[in-house]
Amino acid sequence: MKTNLIRDLMAGRWEGLNVSAEALSELPGGTECEYVFFYKLTNPSQLFKATEIIEQEQYQMVLPVPEGSNYKGWLRVRKEKLKADTEAHYTLTLKVSEEGVSGRKELEVGIDEAFHECFKVICAEGMHKTRFVLPIEGTEGQGPNGAALKWEVDVFDDPEAEGAEHWVKVDLEVGAPLSELPEFPLSYEKSITNQWNQRTEEEQEFIKQLFAKVYTAAKQPTEPQPETTEADAATDGADPATEAQEPDQAEAQPKGSEPAEDSTASA
Repeated sequence: MKTNLIRDLMAGRWEGLNVSAEALSELPGGTECEYVFFYKLTNPSQLFKATEIIEQEQYQMVLPVPEGSNYKGWLRVRKEKLKADTEAHYTLTLKVSEEGVSGRKELEVGIDEAFHECFKVICAEGMHKTRFVLPIEGTEGQGPNGAALKWEVDVFDDPEAEGAEHWVKVDLEVGAPLSELPEFPLSYEKSITNQWNQRTEEEQEFIKQLFAKVYTAAKQPTEPQPETTEADAATDGADPATEAQEPDQAEAQPKGSEPAEDSTASA
């Protein structure tokens, strides 16, 4: 008999905190469960208490699905490099959501630089960010796979926006929902700590604008590409201009729901 684990949990013992659980119980693979917060920092220099500083560059596209399908899919490529290292690491992530199900499956495989660069040229925009990792003492066993908890603070490039440059996105991945959240270790003046289904309309709109104007950056122009031939056009799928783009902003909307109007991941 088909069961809906995520819906059952959200209706039962997860009801109090309503965390984001990136999983579809019917598909293979591990389950990821995380809280997502937004903070406006007052002293960004505190970020350098981090034990890891990771530079990230990523691009994502929505996948076409058969008519009548209950599923949606996204592909994301990400380049990561530790601040202290010279060698980058590349991954490809498949994300799958099911209509009416609060959750999303993520499956990740390693790729090389060539794959990343080829994927990049067919995406209109992406994200450039620096992730600061701050472990949380005394939380051994509470994180995924029995690890300790850690704050993952994402700082985004912000060439134009005013007033939002210190708004950071914060992930807290857990092995199971927490009865009490740890204290955020950095100084801040404003925050959005409600999870997606607890946020006010004003909070939802503000987060939507953060993704649209600060977190998501237009991709730098690439070398001109050869013109599409008639034969190429015959093998193409839907017109890319008509495909809804969903940026890696799953945090800004209910998982498994319709995407926001300006969407293109979380993450």
